[in-house]
Amino acid sequence: MENNFTKHDICKALLPVLKMTRALRDLEDLEYHGDTEEVHAVFGCGYTKKINVECDSGLAMIKDIVNKIEL
Repeated sequence: MENNFTKHDICKALLPVLKMTRALRDLEDLEYHGDTEEVHAVFGCGYTKKINVECDSGLAMIKDIVNKIEL
């Protein structure tokens, strides 16, 4: 069974899960930028962390974001 979730969809679904962790409760948005293959993790304090997404599958992308989002 193939899913049709885009990288943008994955970021929007992952955002509420990440916000449940104490260290990331200030996370406001995960913005996928297809032109640069980056996810921008936007925090309430005005800080944005750019995460280079190096994979294409949904699960691998989630793991990549979670591993690289650490502050």
